[in-house]
Amino acid sequence: MLNHYYYQPSTDDETDAENKSKSARRKSKRNKRHSKGRLKHTHDVNQEDIADVAETDEVDKAHKLKPPKHHTFLKMVIGIVLILALILSIFTALMYLYVKNVPLANDNGRTNILILGVDDTANLSDTIMLLSIDNSHEVPKTALLSIPRDLYVPIPEFGSAKINAAYAYGENNNYDGGGLALSMATIESVLDINIHYHISLDFDDFANIIDSLGGVEVEVLRDLNDQFYPDDRGGYEPLYIPAGTHHMDGEMALKYARSRQTTNDFDRAFRQQQILLATKDAALNLRPYQDIESIRELASIIGGDIATNISLPQALNMADLLRQVNVDETPHYVLDTSNFLSPIANEAGASLVPASGNLSSIQQFVANIFNQKDIKQYPSFE
Repeated sequence: MLNHYYYQPSTDDETDAENKSKSARRKSKRNKRHSKGRLKHTHDVNQEDIADVAETDEVDKAHKLKPPKHHTFLKMVIGIVLILALILSIFTALMYLYVKNVPLANDNGRTNILILGVDDTANLSDTIMLLSIDNSHEVPKTALLSIPRDLYVPIPEFGSAKINAAYAYGENNNYDGGGLALSMATIESVLDINIHYHISLDFDDFANIIDSLGGVEVEVLRDLNDQFYPDDRGGYEPLYIPAGTHHMDGEMALKYARSRQTTNDFDRAFRQQQILLATKDAALNLRPYQDIESIRELASIIGGDIATNISLPQALNMADLLRQVNVDETPHYVLDTSNFLSPIANEAGASLVPASGNLSSIQQFVANIFNQKDIKQYPSFE
């Protein structure tokens, strides 16, 4: 028996109700699907955003912790400078300790240095000075003595002559050590002292040293008027320097030190002492880190043309001692006719000899040069 199914149309109300029910079910499914999609999308976006924010925070923190490049470079430069300064300070301190421990030759704390200014045209030592340093006290003492070139004295192996001729005799007769060695031997015998060190330079060296220092300050005590100062052509070049303080370059300082036509050798010796002490002050005032060019030029001159037996460590030790000495407290003497000498005329021409007839009074004076009260310092017109 066959079962038959018949289609039976629904009424309008039934149809509408069924359609609404189906529509509601479909919408509910769509909403569920969309809701799941939205939740998944929202979850994904939030995770990406959180990661981005976290990365941004880390970058910001890194920027805050890491200084700008120009600041880093500046700190590096400052660090290098500080390290170099520390190394230089340590080196300077070690050098100072080393120099302080370099002994100077001496007799009971006294070191004698002979300074000769030589005229190369005649091989005569026209400037003869003795610088003595007494390092037996807490504060060193210095004294300066000029010996006139016309002093008539015995010269070892060559008989008697003016003392400035000793240099020429040594140079011209193959004396062992030359003119400098014979000059030292002569002066040691005349003054009865040991000369521990020597410095010999010509007039060009003298002027070049002063120029390398930028000049020197000199107090001219009275007008210097020399109408017969010699020029390079065999004539005269009038020289006038008024009294007062003058900043002199090498050429002017040389003229001031050599002029004698309208004064005398004793005045000239005193002016040479002035220039020497002014040069000492200028050299000791050099600043090692600022005046590099001046120091280089000075070292070149000293290392090139100046004859000396003073080593660099010894020179630095002397400089340290001299830096402690006030120039105004340095006694400076000239052997002249107001103290120990008398003028005579002999086979050597116008000369000077000991007024007492022998050298003993001069030798006693030199032995006690740091404690002189009776002998006036030069110049006598002060």
